[in-house]
Amino acid sequence: MIEKVKTTRDRYVKTWSGQGWFTYASQANFIFTEPRNARGESGPAVAKAAYDYLYANKVLVRYFPSHALTAPFLRITVGTDDEMLVLNQHLEVWRKIA
Repeated sequence: MIEKVKTTRDRYVKTWSGQGWFTYASQANFIFTEPRNARGESGPAVAKAAYDYLYANKVLVRYFPSHALTAPFLRITVGTDDEMLVLNQHLEVWRKIA
């Protein structure tokens, strides 16, 4: 199971990093990433917009707006392949409308 989580985590770190999102390397079961909208913007407002969109679509991630160092990021727990696929699909839609 540990290898499965690592493989899934590394795939999505690579995916989001490839889209220009700053994503910390992780040794844990979560990913800390700074989302960018279609215009390439990032920051607390962009992270909040992504969080709100995901939340409205019943996809739960963590958002920590109370500190300047964490406000531009989302904390995403690595789920099953199906869960991560749903998350990524919603993020792709969000990027198109954001």
